[in-house]
Amino acid sequence: VGLKVVDVVGPFYMQLFGLGYALYTQLPLELLQALLGGGLCFFGGAYCTSIAAVEAFRLCGWSTTRAALLDVFEEMQRVKAAHDADEKKDEDGDGVADVSRMSASQLLQRKLSVAALAIKEPEKLSLALGGLWSAWLGVQGTLKFEFAKTITLAVSMAESATPTAMRLG
Repeated sequence: VGLKVVDVVGPFYMQLFGLGYALYTQLPLELLQALLGGGLCFFGGAYCTSIAAVEAFRLCGWSTTRAALLDVFEEMQRVKAAHDADEKKDEDGDGVADVSRMSASQLLQRKLSVAALAIKEPEKLSLALGGLWSAWLGVQGTLKFEFAKTITLAVSMAESATPTAMRLG
């Protein structure tokens, strides 16, 4: 069941990434930032937090992260191609794909093997995933710091307003 979810959701994310990359390379940066800002204002909920997350992501090495995302995308295309080819294999020649007759554990083992063999530059992929992880940690740290500042400011404002509120009322 989990692999079927990946089969359905994976291509969607690949197309979404491709669309995002096409927009990033073809639109002027200012227009892209304006569209993103408009989207955050109307659909972002707590858009101040979203803006802080985007800025943290940019400050934590967007250029490195961009290169890492491209590396991961390239390797994922290879894995997807190998997966699609593996889905069609019929090594015993009975006219039925081999993967349709495997147990879940056998299928998982086979798919992991196919993915591992499809990756051409594992060191590059490992560095890319490490770069993405460090950017994610930078965003998390910034968001936690933003929330701490917001809570401190709110408590401070409440403490200063309490005496006046008590006198008025």
